[in-house]
Amino acid sequence: LGHAPAIHPGLKSLYVSIPFAVSMRGPLAAGLFWDNPARQVWDMGCTQFDRWKLTADSGEIDLYLILGPDIAQVVGRFNELTGRMPLPPDWALGFHQCRYSYETRARVEKVA
Repeated sequence: LGHAPAIHPGLKSLYVSIPFAVSMRGPLAAGLFWDNPARQVWDMGCTQFDRWKLTADSGEIDLYLILGPDIAQVVGRFNELTGRMPLPPDWALGFHQCRYSYETRARVEKVA
């Protein structure tokens, strides 16, 4: 995961990754949030099926384990921790179209 710690005019896009994962096992859901803006690698059962390994290029180990009875509760508690951005009014959103879903220029022009 590589993500920008702040939005600035030089960014190519506004897409960012959030170092947060959720898992459900039996009657318990768990979320893991790593509050670290450095480039991270999350190996979640790929190298060893029953292990997660998290590494970062630098920074602190500020991990938050968030437990709950279901994923919705865990995500809600994550929002309480990090803050929830209010939705803008519909008129402010305008027309939005993803640039990654079209194979050719002709397809873009056809949709436009």
